[in-house]
Amino acid sequence: MKLLLNSKSVILNPMITRKFFAAVLLFLCTLSCTAQDRGPWDPIQYGADPSGILDSTSAIQKVLNAAGSLMGGIVLVRPGTYLISSCLTVPNGVRFQGSGAFFTYGGTIIKNTGSGPAICLNATSGGGTHSSGRFVEVSNMMIQGNGSTDDGIDITGSSTISPQGYKISNVQLSNFGGEGIKITGTSYGTIEKASMNGTGTSPVCFDVEGGSLYTEVSYFDQVSEEGCVIGTRVLAGNNLYFNHFDLNANQTGLYISGSTFNLFFDNTNIVYPTQNGIEIAAMTNFIGRIQFRNTTIDMLGASASETAIYAHRNASYTIFDTDFYMTDIENGTTPPTDAIVTDGGSCISFEQLRNVPGTSSIGSLCPFNVTGYFQINGYNVPVASSTQTTGALVCIKSGGSTGVFGGSPPVYGTCTAISGATCTICQ
Repeated sequence: MKLLLNSKSVILNPMITRKFFAAVLLFLCTLSCTAQDRGPWDPIQYGADPSGILDSTSAIQKVLNAAGSLMGGIVLVRPGTYLISSCLTVPNGVRFQGSGAFFTYGGTIIKNTGSGPAICLNATSGGGTHSSGRFVEVSNMMIQGNGSTDDGIDITGSSTISPQGYKISNVQLSNFGGEGIKITGTSYGTIEKASMNGTGTSPVCFDVEGGSLYTEVSYFDQVSEEGCVIGTRVLAGNNLYFNHFDLNANQTGLYISGSTFNLFFDNTNIVYPTQNGIEIAAMTNFIGRIQFRNTTIDMLGASASETAIYAHRNASYTIFDTDFYMTDIENGTTPPTDAIVTDGGSCISFEQLRNVPGTSSIGSLCPFNVTGYFQINGYNVPVASSTQTTGALVCIKSGGSTGVFGGSPPVYGTCTAISGATCTICQ
């Protein structure tokens, strides 16, 4: 082979020429094949059945593992219904995507016939390695349970390592007999646009636990939950942000316990709880620095045993630095339904507490501070005098439609100071 360079003819060694072009072709093929292998992968090509007749567990897992072997890729599940009988584990770096969370609009349904979770993002123990749960995504799909003991999505760390950087987005979970989404010992995760519908007896829709490691520094946005014994449960967590949560027709809307600090709730809507709207229980450890902003609790149809906000503890622990700002408690019913009950040294402050049912009671063992305005809907609020500590600025305006507990503007009229408290605002 001759090559013309500057009008001179250069003879190339045929063997070297063939090796050179072979190397170039191999390099280009490697780039092409690698790009193709990273997705999107189609589970149907590996034997998955979109008709919902045959079990697709093995086929989908095979594709997930193949993408994981390349340290990441996209597995895109076409519209249809896919039966699975065991948990699908999403390896590190893999994006597991459906074609939509609404089947009537051409979505993807993962239908779980097994007794465990449908999708797992779990870190393995030992050696500091992670087989799953790091920088993974699950999105755009429906996950249907069988109404037995099955869970929806399980994100769990081990005793030494935790899933990090995961994202759950645009998912619907329904008919799960266990828990909708459960996260244990994770960090830097995001869950957004998630809808969970239990069976009515499902233990928890959205469960945040600590395990051996705290669940921390995570963001949850636009989550709706219905039909569970507890809507959202936080048992151990730190620096967690909850925004736009709708908790509808659960027995208890929100339950907080365990060793829990620095929780931030914005725009929380709790509707028709059959027990408590919000329960904060310092039973096994201290709880503190919890902030609620723009909270609505609708107790329509509440029975006599329900409480909108209930905070309590045992003798060893307490609740501290917990604040409610702009809270509406609506549609209370007959006595002895309570709007707010705090006992056992639980310290909570309120600013702009509104629409509190007139048949409600309020009690506290520590200074109970309410600033801004307090609307009683035309009734007096019986406050348990035996639970007030000396020095609490607490007073009630009698016979009127509004009252103020410490704060401004003052409400004039006949006011009553609670036993052991100092009333300085009402005149």
